[in-house]
Amino acid sequence: MTDRRVDWVLRLVIVGAVLTLLAPWLLDENLAIISPTELGTDFVTKQWPNAAYIVRAWRQWGEIPLWRTSALGGVPIAGNPSMLLAYPLYWLVFLFPIGWAFTLYFALHLVWAGWGVYGLARRVVRLSPGGALLAALLFALSAKVVAHVGGGHVDVVAAVAWLPWLWLAGDGLARRAGWLPVVGAAVAVAAQALTHLPTLWLSVLVVGWWGLSVRLADREPGTLRRWLRAGGAGLGALALAMGLSAVQMWPFLELLPFSSRGAMTLSEVNQYALPIPLLVGLGLPTALAFPEWVVYAGAVTLMLSPVSWLARGRATGWRFLVALVVLGMIFSLGRATPLFPLLFWILPGMNWLRVPSRMMFLVQLAWALLAGMGWDVLGQVRVRRAFALVGWWVALILLLTIGAVWSFRFPGALAVSFGSVGVAAATAAVLMGRFRVRAARRYVSVLLAVLVVLEVLALAPQFIAQEQVSTLAAPTPVVDFLTSQPARSRVYSTHGLISLAQAVTNGLETVDGNDPFQFDHYVRWANAASGCDLEAYAVAVPTCISNEVDPHAYLRAQPEQELLGIGNVRYVVADHSLNWWPSLIWQAGAVRVYENPAVLPRAFVVPGIAVEGDDAAALTLLQTYGPQETATLPHAPESEPPSGGSYRAGKVVHRTPNHVKVRADGPGWLVLGEVWAPGWRAFVDGVQAQVYRTDVAFCGLPVPNGSHTVTLVYAPRGWMWGRWVSLGTAALIIVVTAVVLWGRRRNAA
Repeated sequence: MTDRRVDWVLRLVIVGAVLTLLAPWLLDENLAIISPTELGTDFVTKQWPNAAYIVRAWRQWGEIPLWRTSALGGVPIAGNPSMLLAYPLYWLVFLFPIGWAFTLYFALHLVWAGWGVYGLARRVVRLSPGGALLAALLFALSAKVVAHVGGGHVDVVAAVAWLPWLWLAGDGLARRAGWLPVVGAAVAVAAQALTHLPTLWLSVLVVGWWGLSVRLADREPGTLRRWLRAGGAGLGALALAMGLSAVQMWPFLELLPFSSRGAMTLSEVNQYALPIPLLVGLGLPTALAFPEWVVYAGAVTLMLSPVSWLARGRATGWRFLVALVVLGMIFSLGRATPLFPLLFWILPGMNWLRVPSRMMFLVQLAWALLAGMGWDVLGQVRVRRAFALVGWWVALILLLTIGAVWSFRFPGALAVSFGSVGVAAATAAVLMGRFRVRAARRYVSVLLAVLVVLEVLALAPQFIAQEQVSTLAAPTPVVDFLTSQPARSRVYSTHGLISLAQAVTNGLETVDGNDPFQFDHYVRWANAASGCDLEAYAVAVPTCISNEVDPHAYLRAQPEQELLGIGNVRYVVADHSLNWWPSLIWQAGAVRVYENPAVLPRAFVVPGIAVEGDDAAALTLLQTYGPQETATLPHAPESEPPSGGSYRAGKVVHRTPNHVKVRADGPGWLVLGEVWAPGWRAFVDGVQAQVYRTDVAFCGLPVPNGSHTVTLVYAPRGWMWGRWVSLGTAALIIVVTAVVLWGRRRNAA
């Protein structure tokens, strides 16, 4: 069999391994992949409801929603780095039932990750087909990756799947600098930019390090010319990547100045660093299935990677991979060592990272490649050294056995399965058999690959579980009560008792919620309106409803009626008694619903404005004079607003995710309970008008005397122009690539 056929056969083995792992979900479209732990999963809290909202908007209104209204008072979809609307594989949700579409999405990315590692191992690290197969499976089906699948990290898994492809293309840029490596690097960078920017940052850091090491090792004549070619090719790849990802990155850059995430401190960035005691999880799976802290390397990896020491003098990139393993683990520990704080102050973009332990993806990739090296060199081990390796394997089997017994007798800290022990023992037997048959056939590596899959299946119940899609948004009694109310107003839950899935499914809108990308001005309003006194970044808004900073902060927060009223909050849901709120209208057990007597309509006109550049002072001013009397602006409007009016309620006559049409009577300042963002455009009776950030977080604009129709359209310029730039760049790449390939084929003929 030719090498090319062998490569394709082994790639099919990778496909079979992934299908084996995800078979229960692929065979039942009503099942969703969730986490079996109480830590929750992004699939339920974010990804499934976001996809349901996008699909419903497309089918109901015939528009691609660029704005989501269900939580946080409204958040952008276009340009939001936690939304994957611009990523082509995400469009599977339009073609299939959403739960099954995400299962297929995960399967395709695990296969893509495995194929990428296989190509990287074969072309860059120069491993045999068997060694490359092992490296591919040890990465794509590692406990780390599978745990993030269970965690519903749709964005992270996609970005990680493109990591080996970026590495492969980056090596090509450093060595040959041809058109195909340029396109490969551009596509990989763009794919990571469209899915998860922090992973792109880590990937570029490591791949750039690799490319620099390749160039520095070049001692042949014409080195300067090759440096210039590599640099030019890198800039070309970056330009193409920016073009391909313009549909996402251009609106993101519009939003970036207003994000709360860019101001994170070293302590906040370090929040999910890997705790030092959990380093034991490298060799023994722990019971904590929190995806960010899952670091188990796998029995086959632990057995084979030390063997790569014997190939250190001749294996491509061995020192680089070992350095990546060591430095990557140190980086993952965050502030526990001086490395992370030093990089925080030196490298730009570190304040967006927030989860240092995600560097363990790159550590796992380096470890998998080292294990493939170990497999390749194993047949050359001398008898004397073989005894030392056998001793290490026996010690590892004993360690796993002790861990499994401990997990059985004292559950809680470790979660070592006897399946891992059996896989380790069988692996040792296979590896010792290779000593006797040094020219072992490729089928032996396939047998070892089967053992890798068996351990993954043994570990999988710790990380992934099944749940019926129909139960993801099951209504609770409080949801049933809120949906039965005749006037649909916004809801505030002091402890996140209304999930995004319930809100999307039942047509509710909340001012609280979870989203990694938040507007700084909205966080200030939400914290003040909820009475939250925590000054820290958290995924939840307001900060007090999150368990990240202070799990009990929400109990001492007393919501402010008038500030909540600006955001059209009529109902406040709490699982504890609220002092100063006598208007209790519903209760079931500990869950209570209070009605806000200061609620304002979604649109209203006030007679005057006050310019106040400090948001805290503006909030105090609103509480002092009342939001019905005056509106606050951070800076003076371009023209003098009309005067002589009075408070009047407006009426929303039509609404879709991207459009709001209001009837309002002037003169005065129209305040709309839509969260302000730079993408909003307003039209008063068809004439374009400027939208101002009003009352700290919302939209506002002047309206002249008389009755008017005001239309707000969310259409970020970055999206409007970026989509055409992305399409044009994609067309350019396709045409030039076709010409290059046709020229190569013609020359070969």
